[in-house]
Amino acid sequence: DYDDLARRLILAHHTALIDRSTLERWLNEGAHSLRSLFSLAQQYRYSGATRDDFASKNAVARAALERFGELPQDVLEGTRRSRFAPPIARRANRAGTPDADADANTDAASQDGAADGAQGEDAPA
Repeated sequence: DYDDLARRLILAHHTALIDRSTLERWLNEGAHSLRSLFSLAQQYRYSGATRDDFASKNAVARAALERFGELPQDVLEGTRRSRFAPPIARRANRAGTPDADADANTDAASQDGAADGAQGEDAPA
Protein backbone atom coordinates (compact mmCIF):
# COMPACT_ATOMS: atom_id res chain seq x y z
CA ASP A 1 0.00 0.00 0.00
CA TYR A 2 1.58 3.25 -1.16
CA ASP A 3 -0.01 5.31 1.63
CA ASP A 4 1.56 3.05 4.26
CA LEU A 5 4.94 3.36 2.54
CA ALA A 6 4.63 7.16 2.40
CA ARG A 7 3.74 7.33 6.11
CA ARG A 8 6.74 5.17 7.01
CA LEU A 9 9.06 7.30 4.88
CA ILE A 10 7.79 10.50 6.49
CA LEU A 11 8.25 8.92 9.93
CA ALA A 12 11.79 7.84 9.00
CA HIS A 13 12.57 11.41 7.95
CA HIS A 14 10.92 12.82 11.08
CA THR A 15 13.04 10.56 13.31
CA ALA A 16 16.20 11.47 11.34
CA LEU A 17 16.68 8.01 9.82
CA ILE A 18 16.73 9.45 6.27
CA ASP A 19 17.44 12.92 4.98
CA ARG A 20 15.02 15.17 3.08
CA SER A 21 16.46 14.45 -0.37
CA THR A 22 16.12 10.68 0.17
CA LEU A 23 12.54 11.14 1.40
CA GLU A 24 11.59 13.23 -1.63
CA ARG A 25 13.34 10.89 -4.08
CA TRP A 26 11.62 7.75 -2.71
CA LEU A 27 8.21 9.45 -2.52
CA ASN A 28 8.57 10.71 -6.10
CA GLU A 29 9.75 7.31 -7.41
CA GLY A 30 6.87 5.55 -5.66
CA ALA A 31 4.31 8.04 -6.95
CA HIS A 32 5.74 7.72 -10.47
CA SER A 33 5.45 3.92 -10.33
CA LEU A 34 1.87 4.15 -9.14
CA ARG A 35 0.88 6.64 -11.85
CA SER A 36 2.57 4.44 -14.46
CA LEU A 37 0.57 1.47 -13.26
CA PHE A 38 -2.72 3.36 -13.57
CA SER A 39 -1.81 4.61 -17.04
CA LEU A 40 -1.63 1.02 -18.33
CA ALA A 41 -5.43 0.93 -18.49
CA GLN A 42 -5.38 3.88 -20.89
CA GLN A 43 -3.48 1.77 -23.42
CA TYR A 44 -6.44 -0.65 -23.77
CA ARG A 45 -8.11 -0.44 -27.15
CA TYR A 46 -11.63 -1.78 -27.71
CA SER A 47 -12.18 -3.72 -30.94
CA GLY A 48 -15.94 -4.19 -30.76
CA ALA A 49 -15.53 -7.77 -32.04
CA THR A 50 -17.04 -10.82 -30.35
CA ARG A 51 -16.21 -14.51 -30.56
CA ASP A 52 -19.26 -14.90 -32.81
CA ASP A 53 -17.78 -12.28 -35.16
CA PHE A 54 -14.55 -14.27 -35.40
CA ALA A 55 -16.48 -17.53 -35.94
CA SER A 56 -18.40 -15.99 -38.86
CA LYS A 57 -15.30 -14.09 -40.10
CA ASN A 58 -17.37 -10.97 -40.72
CA ALA A 59 -16.18 -7.39 -41.35
CA VAL A 60 -15.88 -6.54 -37.64
CA ALA A 61 -13.60 -9.53 -37.08
CA ARG A 62 -11.52 -8.71 -40.16
CA ALA A 63 -11.08 -5.11 -38.97
CA ALA A 64 -10.01 -6.32 -35.52
CA LEU A 65 -7.51 -8.75 -37.06
CA GLU A 66 -6.11 -6.00 -39.24
CA ARG A 67 -5.75 -3.60 -36.32
CA PHE A 68 -4.57 -5.96 -33.56
CA GLY A 69 -3.26 -9.08 -35.30
CA GLU A 70 -4.16 -12.74 -34.99
CA LEU A 71 -5.66 -14.10 -31.77
CA PRO A 72 -4.60 -17.47 -30.35
CA GLN A 73 -7.21 -20.18 -30.93
CA ASP A 74 -7.58 -20.97 -27.20
CA VAL A 75 -8.52 -17.33 -26.57
CA LEU A 76 -11.16 -17.45 -29.31
CA GLU A 77 -12.55 -20.69 -27.88
CA GLY A 78 -12.66 -19.22 -24.38
CA THR A 79 -10.47 -21.97 -22.89
CA ARG A 80 -7.66 -19.57 -21.95
CA ARG A 81 -9.02 -16.74 -19.82
CA SER A 82 -7.72 -14.08 -17.51
CA ARG A 83 -8.31 -14.72 -13.81
CA PHE A 84 -10.10 -11.37 -13.74
CA ALA A 85 -12.33 -11.91 -16.80
CA PRO A 86 -16.09 -12.07 -16.29
CA PRO A 87 -17.90 -15.32 -17.13
CA ILE A 88 -18.66 -15.92 -20.79
CA ALA A 89 -22.40 -15.64 -21.46
CA ARG A 90 -23.49 -18.71 -23.38
CA ARG A 91 -26.91 -19.43 -24.86
CA ALA A 92 -28.76 -22.27 -23.07
CA ASN A 93 -29.98 -23.78 -26.33
CA ARG A 94 -30.53 -22.74 -29.92
CA ALA A 95 -34.35 -22.90 -29.84
CA GLY A 96 -34.52 -20.29 -27.10
CA THR A 97 -36.73 -22.37 -24.81
CA PRO A 98 -35.92 -22.75 -21.12
CA ASP A 99 -34.85 -26.07 -19.57
CA ALA A 100 -37.48 -28.54 -18.35
CA ASP A 101 -36.25 -28.12 -14.75
CA ALA A 102 -36.72 -24.37 -14.99
CA ASP A 103 -40.28 -24.88 -16.27
CA ALA A 104 -41.09 -27.18 -13.35
CA ASN A 105 -39.73 -24.68 -10.82
CA THR A 106 -41.64 -21.81 -12.40
CA ASP A 107 -44.90 -23.79 -12.50
CA ALA A 108 -44.54 -24.82 -8.85
CA ALA A 109 -43.83 -21.23 -7.78
CA SER A 110 -46.82 -19.86 -9.69
CA GLN A 111 -49.11 -22.49 -8.18
CA ASP A 112 -47.88 -21.62 -4.67
CA GLY A 113 -48.56 -17.94 -5.32
CA ALA A 114 -52.03 -18.63 -6.72
CA ALA A 115 -52.96 -20.75 -3.72
CA ASP A 116 -52.28 -18.01 -1.18
CA GLY A 117 -53.65 -15.18 -3.33
CA ALA A 118 -50.26 -13.53 -3.95
CA GLN A 119 -49.36 -12.12 -7.33
CA GLY A 120 -46.61 -13.88 -9.28
CA GLU A 121 -43.55 -12.14 -10.64
CA ASP A 122 -44.99 -12.03 -14.14
CA ALA A 123 -48.33 -10.52 -13.12
CA PRO A 124 -48.80 -6.79 -13.79
CA ALA A 125 -48.69 -4.56 -10.73
